[in-house]
Amino acid sequence: MQSTSHPHAQRNALRRRDVRRQSRSFADCRLCRLWRDLQRLLERFPRQRQVTTSILDIREWFIHSDKIMKRKTLITVFAVLCAACAQTSNYTAVEAAKHVGETATVTGRVDGVQHLSNGNTFLNMGGKYPNQAFTAFIPSSSAGQFSKPQQYEGRTVAVSGKIALHKGKPEIVVTSPSQISAK
Repeated sequence: MQSTSHPHAQRNALRRRDVRRQSRSFADCRLCRLWRDLQRLLERFPRQRQVTTSILDIREWFIHSDKIMKRKTLITVFAVLCAACAQTSNYTAVEAAKHVGETATVTGRVDGVQHLSNGNTFLNMGGKYPNQAFTAFIPSSSAGQFSKPQQYEGRTVAVSGKIALHKGKPEIVVTSPSQISAK
């Protein structure tokens, strides 16, 4: 029986005594395609490189485990990957400008609260308007959900959401009270 360099093909050929299975190439192996897809997925999230390394370290063990264990391990790895990707980053009001486009939590002291006549409310952090480093913007359509936005003035708050730029300043649009927590 001729040997092959690919462990999955070799194992399958020995089990089934099927010489045709020995000639399976690396690209044809379903498990290897799955690993390649997992690697590509992990490469999209550069902050999860440590997770990637850990996952790829178990590859050798995974190759030699039985089919049921492989499924359970893949499900576990996928769940861990999803949990790692779902975690949001924490930034200060000054750091927020470097992370526009990310979904994150910005923490800082509210130096000023502006309530405009059109119903929009601004919580300015990292300085008073117009020199603030970051703004939590509460649109008039959501203002009714916030009983007293002035309660945040002078307090340290954490604001979660997608960081966007508005007139050159980073901001998070706050549409729910659950996005703001006072510390």
